[in-house]
Amino acid sequence: MKIFCINLDRHPQRLARMKECLQGLSFERLAAVDGANCSGPERRDVSVLATAETLTRFERACLASHRLAWSRLLADGAAFGCVLEDDVVFSPDFSAFVTSAAWIPIGCEVVKLETYLELVMLSRATLPARDRRLARIYSPHYGSAAYILSRRAAEQLLAVTAEPTLPVDAVLFHPEFSKFTLATWQLEPALCVQARRQPGAVAFEELQSAIQSPQLKKRKTARQRFQAEAGRPFRQLVGLLGRLRFQRQTRSERRLVPLT
Repeated sequence: MKIFCINLDRHPQRLARMKECLQGLSFERLAAVDGANCSGPERRDVSVLATAETLTRFERACLASHRLAWSRLLADGAAFGCVLEDDVVFSPDFSAFVTSAAWIPIGCEVVKLETYLELVMLSRATLPARDRRLARIYSPHYGSAAYILSRRAAEQLLAVTAEPTLPVDAVLFHPEFSKFTLATWQLEPALCVQARRQPGAVAFEELQSAIQSPQLKKRKTARQRFQAEAGRPFRQLVGLLGRLRFQRQTRSERRLVPLT
């Protein structure tokens, strides 16, 4: 399995930390595309799904960086590749899962190694994966800091992102809106989490997120806030009924993916 680490040229501290974390593992450093050099708006309303027009320059840069990794996997010839962003925090068991792909069942084309520490809809039925398990992802599970993908998945991802319309984590792990059609799987418990989502993990300033701050949520008017609050119980009931129906259809359930 090939390991790729996406790292900005202006983030040498992050790279040094990753070299220390990945001691004993061979990985290829990919120079990340810098959002400062990309076109697109500085920020957008994060309460609305991104479009080709609203995708920020930072989101475009992140997607372009991951496309580099997918292309390198195809050029390298390896059957699977592990893509890492340089702000990820690892489980002690990480190396055991990236030195060989023998544990990945046939048909698992994308495996998310990361948790966002939020509830996500996952299949009740699971597949064994060494001392852990794999579950199908049925709802958005954001974050693109650590995942494994096959050559087949890389080919399809490059095709569906030729014209950028969504952030990379939505392309990979948002089944409702993404044009990516291959099933995605979650490793449970997870092996990785982004440093900014792990209390006490941001050890130096450079480890702060480089792409999240430029996003903005529009402020609602007093009338809009009143209408939103008045309709909240109805929307919650409709959402609950829809979720229960979906859970029955897919035999899934909401659960939080732990990190161990």
